[in-house]
Amino acid sequence: MTANTSGVALTGNSLLRDSTAALASQLDSGQLKKQDLAHFLQTASQSSELVERNLQRAAELISNFKQVSVDRSSGERRIFNLRDFLDEVEQSLATLWRERPVQFIVDCPAEIQLDTYPGALSQVITILAQNSLLHGFAAEGGGEMRLCARALDMEQVEIVFADNGAGIATEHLEKVFEPFFTTKRAHGGTGLGLHILFNLVSERLGGTVTVESGHEGSGCAFILILPCVAPQPEA
Repeated sequence: MTANTSGVALTGNSLLRDSTAALASQLDSGQLKKQDLAHFLQTASQSSELVERNLQRAAELISNFKQVSVDRSSGERRIFNLRDFLDEVEQSLATLWRERPVQFIVDCPAEIQLDTYPGALSQVITILAQNSLLHGFAAEGGGEMRLCARALDMEQVEIVFADNGAGIATEHLEKVFEPFFTTKRAHGGTGLGLHILFNLVSERLGGTVTVESGHEGSGCAFILILPCVAPQPEA
């Protein structure tokens, strides 16, 4: 996302530079016409708008990265808008599947507010994305990850992370949250990711997490039920 944004800004700047050089050459040779100047002004205006728009986008992305980084390192709780938060996390995760045909779709109402630990929730979503990339999709292959949230009532929110990958064998469903359980040990799996996730959800965020998968090849879904206001830690 950031590379694409900066690339567009550089293209706009390059076009403006070349147009300026061409105008200067026409002026030096005494061949500058009114229509040439009008064309340059139009190109300059469009290029400037393109550069400004994409630099603003880059600044927003950098700000989002900083916020996600602060959340992950501080461990503090705060009140935040869930939709904005999920967009920030998605942008920070995009580097995980760079050069791979992966889609990450966020579907969340704009009005949900949480008072909880954004660092823990960000870590949970990161683990789920990494799990899909390692277990759900073929090596260097692609697929779709979908992150959907909805308010269950005034006190709880449901967040569902689903992919359309390989799915989970029925005999493995009850074991996925156990420490050191993995079917990919030879490919770098440690079996700790989903165990850490389970502890973060249940202890830090005060919620529950379950997993569903119809059959191998049908993808899987992790369902989180979280309180809108996280419980106070025990003294």
